[in-house]
Amino acid sequence: MGVLLGPAYAKHLLLAGVLVFSATWFFLVHTEHGSIFAIGLADRTDKCDALSLISAVTGFTITWIDGVRGSTVPDKALPIGWDRKGGHMNTMRRIVDEGITSALIMEDDMDWDVSLKDRLADFAGVLIGGDASVPPRHYRVGNAGWKWDEYPDNTRVVYVPGDNICSFAYALSHTGAKRALDVVPSLFVHHRPRGRVSGDSDINNGGGDEFREVGTTENVLYSTRLNLARLLKGEKPVKQWDD
Repeated sequence: MGVLLGPAYAKHLLLAGVLVFSATWFFLVHTEHGSIFAIGLADRTDKCDALSLISAVTGFTITWIDGVRGSTVPDKALPIGWDRKGGHMNTMRRIVDEGITSALIMEDDMDWDVSLKDRLADFAGVLIGGDASVPPRHYRVGNAGWKWDEYPDNTRVVYVPGDNICSFAYALSHTGAKRALDVVPSLFVHHRPRGRVSGDSDINNGGGDEFREVGTTENVLYSTRLNLARLLKGEKPVKQWDD
């Protein structure tokens, strides 16, 4: 017979999870014992160059892992319940083989706020208030089911997701236990650069000859990628949206 957990127990479980999640992020960002891995295809030098630059200007050091095209992974090699994410599996194996204590894993098209390090240091509770980097409500997309009217402006919410499908970035410990917590609006989001839409994905072949005139990153107010030229010149970053 299953055990029905009451709301008080669930709240304590969430708070305990937040503390573990906070410690993991602090360990990754502020010590030399964690690793940050980025997965990308070797022939997508455009994505590699961009991610390396924004990591450097925001104070992160990343280690690259070669991505694996799904078509090259035979069906018999797939663990039950996994899709063809060979690059992610190779990264997890490296964490185990090298005894890496904790790691952050992301893909090569990530973007984040220019003040990401400060944001990661804020993980101390279920609600993160007074965050000036939170985009206005009418610019928040995705996060289906959230009723933002129930929360003050400039607030992020730490929660337990129902699943981890298409996680933008995630943390792993040496035990392989994925941190089952997320935050909305997200801190890591896919960037869609100016240029051919077909270049966004190496999995989906859509877009054709469609051209995107202005690059964008959903839910990130002070996008590092969109502010890259300013940051390299020592200028102050600007908001992606003014209203």
